[in-house]
Amino acid sequence: MTPPALAKVLVRLALEPWKGRGVPRVLDPSCGTGNLLVAAAERLLARGVKPLAVARALRGVEIEEGAAQV
Repeated sequence: MTPPALAKVLVRLALEPWKGRGVPRVLDPSCGTGNLLVAAAERLLARGVKPLAVARALRGVEIEEGAAQV
């Protein structure tokens, strides 16, 4: 699972090219506790993206049962 501080750095680097280009879709194919998705949501909300648009832009998948339960 990605530590929250690292998740924030990764999200900043990934979303920087999208500045001013609309709301990017964010998929975490192994989301575990969802730290990357939380960091992405916080970043988008800080940019002024409406909460519903943020919720629609984020997707996470976890197939490991233990990680999904966390």
